[in-house]
Amino acid sequence: IDFGQENKIFSNKDTRVRDVNGKNMVFNSMIDALNFMTINGYGFVQAYAITVSNQNVYHYLLRKNKV
Repeated sequence: IDFGQENKIFSNKDTRVRDVNGKNMVFNSMIDALNFMTINGYGFVQAYAITVSNQNVYHYLLRKNKV
């Protein structure tokens, strides 16, 4: 997940998604990940694909819902 934060190649920051107990999340599919994000206050905005080396790379844009 890219929040727009600065990300250096050799950064020590761990950006994996974790559950409330600190365990790494494993998603079965992109829809599973989108459902998780929806439950946690994000809304779907747009999806698009770009082709990189003859393979489609899908991007999903989400927005944090206002409370």
